[in-house]
Amino acid sequence: MNENFGNSAFLNKKKIPIHPFSLRFTGDWQHLEKRFQSDAYSSSLSQIRFALLLGCFLFALTGAIDAYLVPDNYKSFWIIRYAVVSPILLALFAFSFCTACSRLIQPLLALCLIGAAGGLIAMIAMAPAPVQQMYHTCLLLAYMIGYTIMRLHFIWGSLAGWITFAIYIFTAVSVTSLPPSTVLTNILLFFCANLVGMTGCYVMEYFSRRNFFLTTLLQEAQANVESVNQQLEERVTERTRQLMKVNAELTKSISSSKRLVAEKENIKGRLLESQKLEAIGALAGGIAHDFNNTLGAILGYADLGKIKSSDNNELTDYFSNIRSAGLRARDLVSQISAISWHEKPQTYAIELRLIIKEALKFLQASLPPSIEISHYFDSELGKIMVDPSLAHQVFLAACTDRVKAMGDAGGKLRIHLQEIEADQSLASCYSGLKKGVFYQQLSISDTGPGMSAAEISQLYEMPLSSKENPEKTLLGLSVIQNIMERVNGTVSIESEPGKGSTFHLFFPSPDRTKPTQEAPAITPLPMGNGTEKILLVDDEETLVNMGERMLRYLQYDVMGATSSTEALEHFSSAPDDFDLVITDMAMPKMTGADLAKKILIIRPEIPIILCTGYAKEWNEEKALDLGFKAFIHKPLSIHKLAQTLRSTLDD
Repeated sequence: MNENFGNSAFLNKKKIPIHPFSLRFTGDWQHLEKRFQSDAYSSSLSQIRFALLLGCFLFALTGAIDAYLVPDNYKSFWIIRYAVVSPILLALFAFSFCTACSRLIQPLLALCLIGAAGGLIAMIAMAPAPVQQMYHTCLLLAYMIGYTIMRLHFIWGSLAGWITFAIYIFTAVSVTSLPPSTVLTNILLFFCANLVGMTGCYVMEYFSRRNFFLTTLLQEAQANVESVNQQLEERVTERTRQLMKVNAELTKSISSSKRLVAEKENIKGRLLESQKLEAIGALAGGIAHDFNNTLGAILGYADLGKIKSSDNNELTDYFSNIRSAGLRARDLVSQISAISWHEKPQTYAIELRLIIKEALKFLQASLPPSIEISHYFDSELGKIMVDPSLAHQVFLAACTDRVKAMGDAGGKLRIHLQEIEADQSLASCYSGLKKGVFYQQLSISDTGPGMSAAEISQLYEMPLSSKENPEKTLLGLSVIQNIMERVNGTVSIESEPGKGSTFHLFFPSPDRTKPTQEAPAITPLPMGNGTEKILLVDDEETLVNMGERMLRYLQYDVMGATSSTEALEHFSSAPDDFDLVITDMAMPKMTGADLAKKILIIRPEIPIILCTGYAKEWNEEKALDLGFKAFIHKPLSIHKLAQTLRSTLDD
């Protein structure tokens, strides 16, 4: 399909793409010429045949006048009429029924017009002066039929008209004995008649081509619409097939038509909720970066405070708690970024019971006195591969749900952690367990009102709220299940009305024979030598101030800059004074990458470290490709900073 038909530029400009003289289609529309010729021939064939028969009839009919007007020479006139012109017209009429006629119809019609007009001019030459006017009238009639009814195209009609006009001039001047004034008058008359005929022929063909062009555009547009409709119908059919398949699967677990309608409504609600969560996730991803800067200052000053107050146990404990809270906030921000940008969780070999004990401290501080918590951990529990922040998050989410389920009346919250091996019976009871695999089972039980099987199913379907009782909403199994899937685990719930509920969270235990990735250990801080000078660049003044204090504590000489342009001015004025540059990436006017390029042009060997919170766009590999010597992810840790500086400067 020609893509030009999707463009309405010609319609907007009201210009048809045809040559102003030949009236042929031009430019990108030349391919329409053959189609137009064929369409014009098919649509005008009946009219052409009628014009040929009409011309033949009029030629034959007016022959009766010859005997009256030219009694001495009427036989010559009849030869022209009945032996020459009429047979030509009838022959072309018969030929119009042949398939080859479509290619030759226009030149043949032009020849017919020339022949008919030539015959009339011959009669004018042979007729005596008093009766010549009648044959002039017949010649004008021939012009009218040729230019209009015969449907001659402009080029062929004009060619035939001017040839007959030339024949007439030659005959009138050299053959007839008319007075010069009469000859001049007749020539002027036929000249004007020819111009009028050409104009009429031009206008008729122009509008015929215009209508054809617009009709073609309309047909192509309709074809496009039909094609799009067909594609939409196919997509609708496919979506309908998928929905029917889903509905068929859902029908197996739905016992009534009312339940089926409710299920469809729930699916629509989940889709809408998913779209909302996707939008929130995109927004949260952007907020996470800004929050990382704030956390960077908190963690940095907590590190410095802890170091500076090492001789005061109480202050050290305060700063340790601040740092622990900041690290948990950092992990939560990392999870927001991971969810927003679909990043993989960072897993370590860690004891799950330690995470639970730490989370219990925060949980107990936030619960009302009506909630009594008890916990029991098996004595022999190994380490599991898990992202600590995800495990912390899912435990608090499950406990919060169970507390909300008990309501204002309160109750008991029991937590039990044990290691199990999934045998055939367990694998069949709990969906998602693999037979023969070891799991650490975290069970969270409450003494609330409990739930029926239908209510449990509804928790999977309603991730954020309950229509019936919004005051006692649960986060929903779907949210917790999503988190468990990210740590390769699974979740199940047991409950009966009036007997409380139990969440079972299953975390896979690694094979004891396989080496595991231990959480990174903290080593003593490597210090500077007191003479090394560092240029620190960040558009956040708080982070620059905090970074300067960290670097000075690490025994480095530091110059801070809150803009990339300011940093470039400092470096350009004394490039040999600096031993290393630390720069943020996203800064106004000039990015960290652009700053690094300009610094390396001035001094190619100076090491530059990229320090940014944009985990999605940047990693160590990309940083090295741009010429950076190392990469640090915000929020900044004094241990990570010290190690990276020392390894970079000593390299």
